[in-house]
Order: sequence, then structure tokens, then C-alpha cells
Amino acid sequence: MNNNTMISDITDIDSESLSDSIILQDITPQINEPEDNSQTKKHSKSLVYNYFTLNEINNRYNCNYCDKSYKVAKDSSTSSLWKHIKSKHNDLFLEINQITEALNKLEISEQLVFTQKSFRNDLVHWIVVDDQPFTVVHNKFFQKMIKRLNSEAIIPSPGP
Repeated sequence: MNNNTMISDITDIDSESLSDSIILQDITPQINEPEDNSQTKKHSKSLVYNYFTLNEINNRYNCNYCDKSYKVAKDSSTSSLWKHIKSKHNDLFLEINQITEALNKLEISEQLVFTQKSFRNDLVHWIVVDDQPFTVVHNKFFQKMIKRLNSEAIIPSPGP
């Protein structure tokens, strides 16, 4: 196979798989993280913080949907915040659960299935986009890495 053949293979790249990754990025909920390095930065991983605003002056979380506020828990617990959302804003709580379940199902259903064609397309795409030399496929460490990832993979060769 010559370099022109490998370049022409770029047009064969599965555009559906590329658009899937774009779709995943668009529907993934964004978590608002504080910009400073205060103690609360490590707390921002829970989705519940999207529904509260931290008032750093009085060290309380204010609900974005009503006037209720909660003191920042010393043990980083979010249970009081979740209980508030569930009891006072149950429709929001149910919506959060539906979104979480849908995302979990999407992650499971988006498992990559190996096919030689998809591997070849991804390899060609990576070589071109990352400006790798076509001869990278001859590198024995590259070959070992690919075989370790999937022993069924047949690494195409650009030629002599």
C-alpha cells in the first residue's frame, strides 16, 4: 500500500463514529466548579452542586430554586442538599435521575466494538490528524501496544 492509498482511506473514516463523540460531548452535563482553590473546590464533583450557589462569605449553599440555604458540611456530605432537592423540588429530582439513567445507558451502549475496518480507519485518521509518519506502524513498540490492546488487530503496512 502506498501513501496515496492511505490518504485516500481518510475519506472512508466512519463519520458516524466521529459524530457520536461530538453528540456525547454536547449532552454531558457540565459541573460548575469554583474558580478558587478553597476547600469547596474538591466538593464540586457532585451533580447536586449545579442546583446550589455557594456563598463563600457565610459558608452556605443557597438553593437556586427557593430561599433555603445549607451550611457547608465539614465532612463533604451532600445528603442534606439531595434531601432538599428530593423533598422540595421533586420534579427536578426525578429529572436528574432520568438524565443520570440515560447517560449511564448511553455509556454502556457506546462500548466500542472492534472490527478490522474501524481499526484501520481510526489508525489512518490518527496518523493523518496527529501528523505521524506512515512508517509508525513498523515501530515494534507500537505493534506491541496494539497487539496488547487487541490481539486480533492486523496492523496495515504502508509498504517497504
